[in-house]
Formats: sequence, C-alpha cells, structure tokens
Amino acid sequence: MCQIENMDEMGHEDSNLYVRRNFIAFFKKIGIFTIVSKLFKYKNKTFSEKIISKGFHSHDSNSALKPGDVVVVRSKEEILETLDENRSLEGCGFMTEMWQYCNTRQKIFKRVRYFFDERSSKFLKARSTVFLEGLRCSGKLSKLMPRCDRSCYFFWKEEWLKKID
Repeated sequence: MCQIENMDEMGHEDSNLYVRRNFIAFFKKIGIFTIVSKLFKYKNKTFSEKIISKGFHSHDSNSALKPGDVVVVRSKEEILETLDENRSLEGCGFMTEMWQYCNTRQKIFKRVRYFFDERSSKFLKARSTVFLEGLRCSGKLSKLMPRCDRSCYFFWKEEWLKKID
C-alpha cells in the first residue's frame, strides 16, 4: 500500500466485514466449515464468498462515476490544489508516477469500495475512489529498495478526474 498515507482519512473499518471474516475463520478452525456450508446450500459461490459479499452494495449512489465512463485526468495545477502538505487527498497520496497521466483520457475500470490494508490486516471502506483501466504502478519510481514488482492499480480520487459526456 505505497499510495495510502492515512488510513483514518482514506478508509474506515467495516465492523460487519470483520465479524463475517472471523465467523468463517472460526468454522474453518473447528472443522465444521463443510457441514455448515452444505446446510446453507450455497451453490453458485463458496460459503465464504457469500458471507463476505453480504452487505456489499452493487453501486455507490453518491458518485457520478461508474465503470465504463470516460474521464480526463485533471491538469497538474488542478490536482495540486486538492492535495495537502503530504501530497495526499483524504489520506490517498498522489504518486509521482501518476503525473504522466494528467490531461489524458481514461476509462473507469471499477469503483473501489473496499480494500485490504496490509499494515493493519483489515478490510477498509473507501470513499470516492476508482481504478482506471490499464493504469498500474510500474514500481520504477518506488521509494522501496529493491524496486516493487507488484503492479498495483493506482487509487484515483474522483476529485482528480473530470467526466466526459
């Protein structure tokens, strides 16, 4: 998670998800996971996928950006106006490698509703954040040594994007 600077601002823990994850781990640990999953007759998805996906919303009603929408990444000047002294917006950092996409047309790949924070080992909710189709971190400008090879999607705050009708 190189891009996430402040977890308190970027996302917050979903206590229901934490309970569901522990529920699944408990049943797996005591060995009755298969029996319980058969009792609930989950056919299309595994038991754990059904439990975890409960409560997830299929769309974010507060957002104008949806998967497939075409957007323009705002100019460097416009983005700089949104950033704080740590070069982040609501805890989401704008990485050096992302500047090359300013003033380019991109397509929304998907909304980010939840993400896994490796530092706290928790799933967190994200607000007004999307992934853009095909835009991933190459790790070339990573602060980590040796260079990071994970090829993560960049987190894009909606404030950094302008929808094209």
